[in-house]
Amino acid sequence: MSPTPAAATNADSGRSRPARSRAPLGSARPIDFVRRRRTSIAITLAALVLLALLLGYESSRLRNPAWTSGWTLGGMLLFLTLLSLRKRLNFLPLGSLSSWLQAHLHVGWASIVVAALHVGPKIPEGAFERVLASGFFLLAASGLYGAWLSRTAPRRLAALPFEVRYEEIPSRRRALDERVRRTVLESARTTGVLGEFHVARTADFFARPRSWRYWLWPSGDERRRLESELAQLDRYLTDEQRMLRQRLSSAVRERDDLDYHQALQGRLKYWLFLHIAGTWALWVLVALHVAVVHAFRGV
Repeated sequence: MSPTPAAATNADSGRSRPARSRAPLGSARPIDFVRRRRTSIAITLAALVLLALLLGYESSRLRNPAWTSGWTLGGMLLFLTLLSLRKRLNFLPLGSLSSWLQAHLHVGWASIVVAALHVGPKIPEGAFERVLASGFFLLAASGLYGAWLSRTAPRRLAALPFEVRYEEIPSRRRALDERVRRTVLESARTTGVLGEFHVARTADFFARPRSWRYWLWPSGDERRRLESELAQLDRYLTDEQRMLRQRLSSAVRERDDLDYHQALQGRLKYWLFLHIAGTWALWVLVALHVAVVHAFRGV
């Protein structure tokens, strides 16, 4: 996970949590990484300029520049697809995965420029060509979203007070539910206030899944409301009963953190699945496009 300051704030949900002690952001990233990224951007831009000049030259010679841009785009798409294969072949000396990821990022955004050069300023006329162009640009948008998500989600998750694997979240919830049940039963021996509050407010919070709005825009608003309402019960509780109330408040925070983990980790998990599926669907369209173009070449 990415390092975070001692107190990290989640910009889209208003969360402010004490983060684990980590090294400052600047010290965790080597200077040569920044230099390498700038060099990669410069090389990519230079390659795009050369390609644009080549396409302009072919057009001035009354040649069809779509062949050059099309096969260039196909080669870039092939390279982008190879990242999945590289992840499965860690035992082979194919270069570091971080280098592949950086190359994937730069070739990815460059492919958007090449696709724009290939399609041209006009909307494709045929229905199939429109589907193909739409599929590519949707996949490109998915890639840009994934790049943003991969940079921001780990930083937000690192701001939470604990780490948990996505597969472990259901079992952590079950254990938490059992602790809440024991806390409520223990409080019933001395007061009915916590039990009544649990039935009226927190039982539903622990039992039901979050709404679809939460999975799209995870927020700590409900947690803060419940914590505020629980804190107001202290006036009716003894010191011993307040300790039980604090345990219930702690359980509310932990459940909220588990839900937040699931929301962000789920985004990463299912985005990658959809992005890979979209890549192979695009390859089917590309294969049909190449077959049709070559079949009618010169006709």
